[in-house]
Amino acid sequence: MFIPLTYDPIISETLPIESIDKDQQLVDYLASVQNKDNIILGIHGYTHRSPISGKTICEYYCPNEEIPFEIVKERVDKGISIFKSIGLDTSWIVPPGMTYDDRFIKETKKLGYITEDYFFEDSDSFRNDLQMVTKSKNLGKIDKFKNKRDITSLTLGIKTSDGIMTPLIEKNTPIPTSKTKFFSTTSDNQQLVKIQILQEKGSMSADGQVLGILILDKIPPAPRGVPRIEVSFNIDANGILKVKAKDKATSQEKQITIRHSSASSYDTLFKEYTWGWKDKALSLNEYEGAKMSLAEDVKKSTNGLLLHIQDYNGQTETFIKEVLQKHKEIRFVRVDDVSSSDDLSHLEKLVNLASKNNRLLFIAVIPAHLSSLGSATLSPIIKSTWIIFIFFFLFPIAVMLPLHWYERRKVRRKKRLIPGSPKVSLIFPAYNEEKFIRKTIEQGLKQDYKGKIEIIIIDDGSTDKTFKIANDYTTCYQKKKKKQNISIKIYKHDTNLGKPAALNTGFKKATGKISIFSDSDSYLDSDLVSRMVPHFDNPRIGMVAGMIIIDNEINLLTKLQQIEYLYNQEIVRFCQETHKGVLICPGAATAVRTQIARDIPSTERTITEDADFTFEVAKAGWKVGQEPEAISRTDAPDSWKELINQRKRWLYGVLQTLWIHKWAIFFKDTKIPNLWVWWAWIGYITCPITTLVVLAIPLFLWLIGPSYLVFLGFYSLITGMIFIFAHWYGIKQYTHSNKVKLVIFLPIYAIYQYVLNVLLLYLVIAFVLRRGITVRYGGRNIHAV
Repeated sequence: MFIPLTYDPIISETLPIESIDKDQQLVDYLASVQNKDNIILGIHGYTHRSPISGKTICEYYCPNEEIPFEIVKERVDKGISIFKSIGLDTSWIVPPGMTYDDRFIKETKKLGYITEDYFFEDSDSFRNDLQMVTKSKNLGKIDKFKNKRDITSLTLGIKTSDGIMTPLIEKNTPIPTSKTKFFSTTSDNQQLVKIQILQEKGSMSADGQVLGILILDKIPPAPRGVPRIEVSFNIDANGILKVKAKDKATSQEKQITIRHSSASSYDTLFKEYTWGWKDKALSLNEYEGAKMSLAEDVKKSTNGLLLHIQDYNGQTETFIKEVLQKHKEIRFVRVDDVSSSDDLSHLEKLVNLASKNNRLLFIAVIPAHLSSLGSATLSPIIKSTWIIFIFFFLFPIAVMLPLHWYERRKVRRKKRLIPGSPKVSLIFPAYNEEKFIRKTIEQGLKQDYKGKIEIIIIDDGSTDKTFKIANDYTTCYQKKKKKQNISIKIYKHDTNLGKPAALNTGFKKATGKISIFSDSDSYLDSDLVSRMVPHFDNPRIGMVAGMIIIDNEINLLTKLQQIEYLYNQEIVRFCQETHKGVLICPGAATAVRTQIARDIPSTERTITEDADFTFEVAKAGWKVGQEPEAISRTDAPDSWKELINQRKRWLYGVLQTLWIHKWAIFFKDTKIPNLWVWWAWIGYITCPITTLVVLAIPLFLWLIGPSYLVFLGFYSLITGMIFIFAHWYGIKQYTHSNKVKLVIFLPIYAIYQYVLNVLLLYLVIAFVLRRGITVRYGGRNIHAV
């Protein structure tokens, strides 16, 4: 249209890839013609998209083959003749737009516009276009051309006392023209007459449009019918109507000027006929029939007809010339998609043609914002961010939040029954945990579970006082033995063999049907066992994950990790639990059938033995659940150095696990895709891509220009709102203490997540190149490939 619209790089696919010199040539030429009386320049915002195919309108409707010129010309001629046949010499047809919007149809019908088939422009954008034209310096140009015509399109007259419109100037009268008629008073001594100027809509004034009212007063008293009132209508070559009423006896007269007869504002400035030859989805008859059915609802207008031409070039040159010569009522020509890739000689011919035929020419220019890199390179990159956003961010959240809301209510209402109270083994592998081991044992002793519990401590070759503290505490406890249902056992490795070996030792020594393993620096809530054991009433359940909560919220970094823990466990892992498909059971709180753990020993083939172990249990055909109310409290890294080392192990270890367990992308028995595994894989791919896109923002700004900020701002706003709501919802689910205050840290948390994405990018590269990484785990430095 005519308002400069912001270039949307997401869906624009036809911007020219031209050099700065070519752009400058176009700019220079347009500057040389913009001051001509019959030229109005505008920017064409390429925002058209098909809601059916997702393609741009041009892609959707433009086949490779050319439509014969005769068919194109016939279609335009037929379209214009249809409007004439139903009493319209003009109509507005909005170019194909972004959405099919019923609201816009209603709005345009109120204004008297008819719309194109199937695809419509946004009404706000359309109104803005009109306002921009009417408020701009071009108003004088439009005013000059808008009512230029050869004949009147509707009958003009006045309302008489019987309520009937008395014509003065008939429809189709050549202009300029003038007509005069005499009228008189309808009552004795009448000193004032009210003259209503009407534009015909029917034979009765009630059906007509009042264009103005003229009051002639100070008429000398006289019997009815005696005064002679002369009423004159005069229309000049520009279509301006002057109405004069004169009392012949006194020469007293009044006059009114009506600048355009169809409306008092520029909202109905002109009507448009669009050259719609691209719409091959419809046959010729269907296409014109649709327009005709819509045109019947359009209010009558006398404004100038606008011919809308898409893609002006040499092939359309002859066509436009013939149409303008045949249809004298066309006063406006709009040409879209003029760009620096066009031959300027064609544009110059059009300018000369419009000037010669006395037409006002609108030129809609495609802005060329791209450098030599071109849209062919940029568009896929930018569109990929929308694919990531919709399918891998928005869609999963849109599914997970309602699912969580529905299922979480059932969990909280469910009464936990513990038939038989099977014996439980609490297994704590420990390496140099002298600071924590005592409290770990004490928390194990506080369990409210009614069945038997054995606490098993596996000292994995500690070099500090871990074994001594645990052994002394056990000796003291066995003497007092305040809880008859709980016993403590301690085993020691001579050397540090690693956590998997310590766990395997614990499972071998365990005598309970169910084993719950945790870290020796984690503290179990008193009801953890009694909440996890009931899950094993289901004979298909082999493993259950608990809920890990950070106990040391001492600085910003640990608070950010708390947000991460709550969202990933309360939302993501809980949704996995709804179909008993939890991907990873954490090493700090997991319950497993003891026999399963013996049959499937933990290994060191990855640096995340808990993830590998969970996949192996699922591979054996067992279901894996979660108990979100079974709390284990742990200390998180409180420095970036410790955090980076931890996340290197976690992220790389899970990547190792996913690679080893490629079978898991489909459920073992049904071969149905396991969407959670797919999502995990996709995360390892899309997060680095997102990282690269963010890093490339300065490059995009340089290549595309400031308009890229519009896309970036919209994307960031929507993403940010969803991100904050989803994490707020996850935080809110935790009811054991008030964590909602963490919401204030969410903007910083977004930065924290981006830092982790940068780390993930590095780890993915290391994995793909098979360079591997080295991490500190327990008492050993491990190089993982």
